Amino acid sequence: MTEGYAVLWLGVLPGFLSLGLAIAWAAERIHGAIRRAAGERRERMLRRLDLLAERRLRQEPDLARAVEVNTENYLQRLEQIVLDVAVATPGIDQVLRLGDRPCPHLVGLDYAFQECVFALDVQAMVAAGQVPREVRWQRVDALTASPFAVRTLEAAYRLLAVRYGVPDAALPHRSTWYLAIMPPKGGKR
Repeated sequence: MTEGYAVLWLGVLPGFLSLGLAIAWAAERIHGAIRRAAGERRERMLRRLDLLAERRLRQEPDLARAVEVNTENYLQRLEQIVLDVAVATPGIDQVLRLGDRPCPHLVGLDYAFQECVFALDVQAMVAAGQVPREVRWQRVDALTASPFAVRTLEAAYRLLAVRYGVPDAALPHRSTWYLAIMPPKGGKR
């Protein structure tokens, strides 16, 4: 009787354990490959949408004037992006700050004193302590907002860069920005 248990413990159980580990390792590799492929597909789609939006702007001069960002409408444009991405109507009434350290970013303040942070690099903003780690970030790109959302953010950044003394060269073109809406300081999170 004890021989049977010994065979079971020394032969069958380690085999099942090895098989389970091999299956888990293979599943993780497959999951990683699927995640990378989905990211690459999203980037290709964003590049294609960017090219289509550029072509449409060239073909339709009225559309180019309609999406133009200037000193009179930049707050409304930022507000529309927040509405598209976060499905929230914050009513941005001013831009608190704009900077290029740790990455290009601009921070708008809404009527409820929430900060709407637009940034190019989430990890850099969190590491620099400008945004708490627990704040939820959302993508701003042609898929989550309008096809002109990134172009609008870049134009607003360049428009305000002169006012805040930030060099224009600090803004690289990327297909995705990120948005975080931070509750008022001292309020509940």
